[in-house]
Amino acid sequence: MPVVTFNHIPLISAHEGFGCYTDGPPAPTLITVIGVTSFRHIVSNASDVLTVLRTHRHVLAIGAHIHAGERITYITDGVQTRFEQSPAIVGPSGIPPFTFPAGLILYSVHDGQIDAGKFIPVSPPKSAAH
Repeated sequence: MPVVTFNHIPLISAHEGFGCYTDGPPAPTLITVIGVTSFRHIVSNASDVLTVLRTHRHVLAIGAHIHAGERITYITDGVQTRFEQSPAIVGPSGIPPFTFPAGLILYSVHDGQIDAGKFIPVSPPKSAAH
């Protein structure tokens, strides 16, 4: 059976590249905990976690912290893992020039295979001005 993980902070994300480096509040790019500095918005020991998960059929890692739908697949020897971030459901977000719609991803599993998922928007439709 495939292994799927979900954690609030993504194991892997390319999203930091959109916002670029920031050292100001409310959420600087880097954080230092017990003398160790790491990226704030991804799992700091992802390599260690993924090393353990590679001993299983870890095919999908879902994160959520970045409030934007994102899909990354690395081509590796052995198990291919998709790293996907779920969109925010509290409303759209964005970093120019992109707007990320609010919604969720519904995945289906058939015969041990997880599909690509279907985006379901949750933002209210924009109404025409009267």
